[in-house]
Amino acid sequence: MKYIITESRLTQFMKDYLNSFVDSKVAYTSDPYLIVSQPNQGDDELWEDYMEWDRTDGRLWVNKSLYKNLLDLFAMEENELKKFIVEWFENRFNVQVKFIQI
Repeated sequence: MKYIITESRLTQFMKDYLNSFVDSKVAYTSDPYLIVSQPNQGDDELWEDYMEWDRTDGRLWVNKSLYKNLLDLFAMEENELKKFIVEWFENRFNVQVKFIQI
């Protein structure tokens, strides 16, 4: 079965998805970084960072496996997805992203 979804509904779904993803993680600052990581479960070897914003140069780093999962899930062009992630991150954390690094 195929579904047709409007662009505005897809955009809202993507925002909701990323918000839910980040809400299930830990977001904290470790100057000069804002980091989104897996909550500590007592084993440092399982610790994984998903996003990291550097206030000194405005760089937003996104974990490669997270980025690939988003590409697969939303079936977007890479440039469109990068732009979406930057805009979402800026709005979510009230920061300015100058460039994205995967």
